[in-house]
Amino acid sequence: MLINPSSFSYFMSRSYEKEVVSRVKALKPWFDVREEGAVKHGSLEHPIYSVWARSSNSHSKNVFLSAGIHGDEPAGIYALLSFLENHFEKYKGRLNFFAIPCLNPSGFELDTRENLRKIDLNRSFYSDVQEQEAIIAKNMLIAYAQAYIFSLDMHEDPTDKPALGFELKDSVREFYMYEISPSKESSMGHKIIAELEKQGVPVAKQEKIYYDFNDNGLVWRQSPVNRWDGESSELFAYLQRYTDYSFIIETPTFWTVEKRIEAQVKALEIILGEFEKKS
Repeated sequence: MLINPSSFSYFMSRSYEKEVVSRVKALKPWFDVREEGAVKHGSLEHPIYSVWARSSNSHSKNVFLSAGIHGDEPAGIYALLSFLENHFEKYKGRLNFFAIPCLNPSGFELDTRENLRKIDLNRSFYSDVQEQEAIIAKNMLIAYAQAYIFSLDMHEDPTDKPALGFELKDSVREFYMYEISPSKESSMGHKIIAELEKQGVPVAKQEKIYYDFNDNGLVWRQSPVNRWDGESSELFAYLQRYTDYSFIIETPTFWTVEKRIEAQVKALEIILGEFEKKS
C-alpha cells in the first residue's frame, strides 16, 4: 500500500494496525493495555502501547520487556505478544510484566531498521535531539518508575543485508545475546545459553560478533559505575537506571519466522527461570 503523508513516500510492507495493534487490544480483557502516546509523521499517526501483566501476588517482582525498536526485526514483536497471549498464566502468581510490544511502528510497516525519519531509535536514548518514539519510551519509564529484576529487549540480526561497516559474510547466522550485569561472577548469560543449546537452539561460536568479543554466544558488559551518566545511546544500557541486569537477544532473520519466534520465547522463559532460581 502506497501512502503519501505530507512530503513522505510511504510503502507499507506490513500493517502495524493488523499485526500488532489488533493483538495488543485483544489482550485487554486480561491485561491493562494503555495507549502511551502517538508518533506523528506528517499526516501519519501511530499509537504506541504498553501492556501491564500483573501478578495476583502484591509482593511480586517486576520484569521489563520490549521489542521492535528496529522495524526490520519483527520476530521479537511476535514473540513478545505470543508470550503474553500463551505463557503469562504460569507466572501470574509470581511476577509482574511491563511490556512495550513495538517501539518503532513506522519502521515495522516499512520493514526498515530506522523509523520514517531514517533515524536508528536504538542510538537515540542519550542524544540531545530525541526521536518521538524514544521520548515516549523514556516518559513511560519515568512515569512508572520502578525496579526490575531484569530488562529484555528482543532483537534480530538481519542476514539479507550487511551491518554498517561490515560485509554480508560477517552477518551472524545463529542465536546470540548481550548482557549487562554487575560482575562476571553474577552474570547469568552462560547458564541461559547452555539451556538454550540443550533445547536445540543453534548458538554463535565465532570469536567476534561485529566489533565485540563473543564468548560462546554471549557479549557481556559490566554495569556502568554511574548508570545515570552512561555514554551508550542504546535502550538496553539506558535501562540500567532501573535494573542491574539488561539483556538483548538476537535471532538471524534467515531462519523461518516460526523458528525465530520459538527461539525468542524459549530464551525469555529460560531467563525467567534463572531469575526465579536466583530469588
